Amino acid sequence: MKNKLFAIILIFSLFIPKAKAEEQVFDYEHLIAGSCITRDGFFFTEEGMVNLLINTKEKIRIATLDGQKQVDLLKIDLKSCSEAKEIELRIQKDMYEKQLKIKQDIIDSYKVESHWANIKIVGGVVAGLTIGVLLTSFISLK
Repeated sequence: MKNKLFAIILIFSLFIPKAKAEEQVFDYEHLIAGSCITRDGFFFTEEGMVNLLINTKEKIRIATLDGQKQVDLLKIDLKSCSEAKEIELRIQKDMYEKQLKIKQDIIDSYKVESHWANIKIVGGVVAGLTIGVLLTSFISLK
């Protein structure tokens, strides 16, 4: 019984690889120089040329899609970077405008202080001259 089972398995194992080899279609075949070709060599079959053309077109399509994907990713990255820089610039602009306003307020306060200081000096001079004139006229009347 074991021998029969072994014989059946051996027969199937011998026929299966041959059947697969017969079913396999190659993309090229070996031709010998003659009426169609001038040299011996391996040449593509019609199915092989179709497969080569399809594979080449598919590789080009995949490379194009990969390139477009990279471009789209760079566009998204560029957009996010530009938005971040716009926000940063807006914040810096607001900060510098606030600093400029504070500095301008300080300058204005100095102007107001110097204005009142000038008024005090002029007022003191005028008051001193007035007192001097009054005293001089009062003394000359006596």
